[in-house]
Amino acid sequence: MITDLRYVVALLFIGTAGLLFYLIHVIRERREPIREDIKLFLIFMFIEGTANSLDEMSFSRMSCAVFFGISAAAMDFLLFYLYHAVRFFVNRPPMQDTLRKGWFLITLLDSLSMLLSISTGHAFTVEEVAGKAFWQLHYYPYMLIRLGFFYFVIAIILLELIEKIYSVPKIYWRQYLPVLFTILVLTVWDAFSMFSQVPINLSLLGNTILGMEILYFSMGYIPGTVFNKIIASSIETQADGILFTDTDDACIYLNASAKEILHIDGPEEARKQIASWEQEGLLQQDRSGSADFTRGENKNKRYLRVERQFLQDKRERKVGNLFRIKDRTLEREEERTREYQVTHDSLTGALNREGFYLEARQRMFLDTTAEWVILRINFRDFKYINNFFGSKRGDEILKSTANILRIDLTQQDLLARLYGDDFVILTTRGRYREERYQKILNLLSRDVVETFYTIYIHMGVYYVEDPNMDISLMCDKAALAIEKIKQDSNNGIAVYTDRMMEKELHEKDVINHFKAAMAVDEFRIYLQPQVTPTGKLVSCEALARWVKADGEVVSPDEFIPSLEKNGLIYQLDQYVWSCAARTLASWKKAGHEDISISVNVSPRDIYYVDLYHTFVTLVEKNGIEAENLKIEFTETTIMQNVDRYIELIRNLRAYGFAIEMDDFGSGYSSLGILKSISADILKNRPFLHRRGGSQQEGTRDFAKRH
Repeated sequence: MITDLRYVVALLFIGTAGLLFYLIHVIRERREPIREDIKLFLIFMFIEGTANSLDEMSFSRMSCAVFFGISAAAMDFLLFYLYHAVRFFVNRPPMQDTLRKGWFLITLLDSLSMLLSISTGHAFTVEEVAGKAFWQLHYYPYMLIRLGFFYFVIAIILLELIEKIYSVPKIYWRQYLPVLFTILVLTVWDAFSMFSQVPINLSLLGNTILGMEILYFSMGYIPGTVFNKIIASSIETQADGILFTDTDDACIYLNASAKEILHIDGPEEARKQIASWEQEGLLQQDRSGSADFTRGENKNKRYLRVERQFLQDKRERKVGNLFRIKDRTLEREEERTREYQVTHDSLTGALNREGFYLEARQRMFLDTTAEWVILRINFRDFKYINNFFGSKRGDEILKSTANILRIDLTQQDLLARLYGDDFVILTTRGRYREERYQKILNLLSRDVVETFYTIYIHMGVYYVEDPNMDISLMCDKAALAIEKIKQDSNNGIAVYTDRMMEKELHEKDVINHFKAAMAVDEFRIYLQPQVTPTGKLVSCEALARWVKADGEVVSPDEFIPSLEKNGLIYQLDQYVWSCAARTLASWKKAGHEDISISVNVSPRDIYYVDLYHTFVTLVEKNGIEAENLKIEFTETTIMQNVDRYIELIRNLRAYGFAIEMDDFGSGYSSLGILKSISADILKNRPFLHRRGGSQQEGTRDFAKRH
């Protein structure tokens, strides 16, 4: 009977050995990191199993001891590589290199000890069983301690597998449970075989099965059930609706999102929905494509998109259809929000410049028979509201302005805030009424009145002659009309004329040639004399004149307003001041120290030039007396920044400059402000104008009479 069992062991050995060789060959072709640990595990499994099988078939005590020693030594390495293979299998980080090397050294020493025990017998001995045809092993304490360590390592392996199984969803249990079960069975069987002294040990077969499981589950396992469950779970939890139909176009699956989006309960309603898409022409049968459609009305309206994918196998035979239904309502709202932000002003809710140009062009393109009108509304000196009352109050006024302008608009009209305090309206001649808009301007002006402060609002009107003209140019023409009344002290409306464009082009020509004219000294100062009744010259006023190279004299009225408007007047003023200072210096050398020259300060000079430093430098550089360089301010200039000018004038007077105030009484100044300024000379230009004639004639008349 024992002999027959040995033949069975021999046959099992041959079969499992061949299988092990095949597994080792397979592993050599793979590139996964676990490959080396599994390969060495299988190699030592083969050594251990071979030695174990030969041990079972031994007919002498010595051969039995030799093969058992080899089996025990191989078992050390088998357990070592099994632990590391399982550790990688459950996705645990590799053991620290120091610990791995230490364990390997212990494994090596223990395997040598097992081989030495063949002759020394310190770990085990082989004894013959009386009357039996097999050998019995006798274990000593060293061997029992060794076995205790083995079972401790196996317990750790089992715990790591259990922990992995506990931490993953159930659909992955099939990957780890077979390995756990096999290791547990092998451990129990090995312990039973070792301590019960059964004549046959089938550990080679069990270890081979274990190696196959680890190889398969770690390197090639994609279970159909797991995969199907993952796909089903993924589809079921998607926000998009998913429908599958078979070759007969019957719905075989629909997820919860599809039911919710389409308001259907089951496959039959899904089939009807698909049929309706095909009947409405949204989708073509058995063809891939997509279409957009809506569901519901008003607030319940939803924007949906259905995508159809026609499924075929490798032989291009119909497999079925995949339908994906997307709810694009939120996406559509976000698109509208982005579009609104691109084309609308965030403060007032009106169109912005880009939005107005686009919408106005579309309106004119669609209705070529309408007589279009562009209205440009602008505040005069709105920046002072922000300076005096803060940007928050300024924003409130802009929002209020937009709301008031909307009162008289229809759905056919457009309102936009181009930038800053600049508004524009597109309407038609039939809807535009000048008296109505005059009332609106007055209403706006009253709405923004602050204590001790009034602001004026002007509107430019452009009657569109060519609808194909660029919209921005139409708006510019309406803005040119505003320039005509910009300085008026009332709320006014002006209509664009071609003369305004000619003026604008002339202004651009002035600006383009200004710097070149300054460089070649085409600007000169003319001195307007002031004499006593006896005819004695006591003072002069420096006036700028532009004399071109061909002798043409450009009137100040043709270039001064352009320079003031474009912020270049300070350059001309500095030039005039310098010329006046040099003239006074030459007069001083000639013995005419009693003659003075008066120079003008423009309203914007204070924003570009340090006036006090500039005038003091001119006096000191040219060696003239400060009292001979009179500095003239207009009342309008001072009223733009009263506190700053009062401080400046006090400093200039303290240095010795004489201060003149022109146009006194033309604006809002009071005697209190006049007292604070302490001007040396007042010029009441309105009074002079009332006497008739031009301003210059009035000045000459004033000089003759005084």
